[in-house]
Amino acid sequence: MRLSVKAEHFELFEPFTIANYAWQTADVCTVELERNGVIGRGEGAPVFYHGETAQKLADQIEAIRPEIEKGLTREHAANLLEPGGALCALDCALWDLEAREAGQSVHELAGLRAPTELDSAITVTLKSTDHMAALAERYRDYPLLKVKLGGDDDEQAIRAVRAAAPDPRITVDANTAWSLEKLKAMEPILVELGVELIEQPMAPGEDEALVDYRARIPIAADESCQTVDDVPGLIGKYQTAVIKLD
Repeated sequence: MRLSVKAEHFELFEPFTIANYAWQTADVCTVELERNGVIGRGEGAPVFYHGETAQKLADQIEAIRPEIEKGLTREHAANLLEPGGALCALDCALWDLEAREAGQSVHELAGLRAPTELDSAITVTLKSTDHMAALAERYRDYPLLKVKLGGDDDEQAIRAVRAAAPDPRITVDANTAWSLEKLKAMEPILVELGVELIEQPMAPGEDEALVDYRARIPIAADESCQTVDDVPGLIGKYQTAVIKLD
């Protein structure tokens, strides 16, 4: 089996900004596997707060090149790489390769039902209130918006977004920037504006304050839920979780 792996960087039409980070490019590690003329492809993205980069992910895969080129299986790959973008990229490429070799779709190969259509959120990034309102106006015909909060005036920002986009469903993501007091202050406003989900309001380790908090809007774990091993620690604090495929 032939392996090709590389880090790629795609320019964004504008910086993607959250409460504690900003991206100028979308960085991914791409993997291509070829066996007997059949090609499978996959990609994975680095997690900035783990200190990962697309190149580091590519280096992790390069480190096991001999095993891959001998004909690595998906099961063995999960034993050689930690959960993360490198494993995601390689795993996706292996699924793609096996499905193409079998002449099946991936869901058929996995023994699953055919996927159905789901709404995917488009993100209103954390900018000035006017800029966020302009983005919301641009996206007002989308069915679902995800609004990044954690700035200097979250109330003004979310009200401006809702005014500019009255119809879409809305979720918000504070990316660990809030305290429990800020959550309590914002929740009635978010209820008023029809927000359906609050994602990771507080940092891992600080979210113990959510134990037995009577949330009026479901709260989702993101940074607090990195792998399945984190799930037991979410009980009593969160109502749902973001599932990290990377």
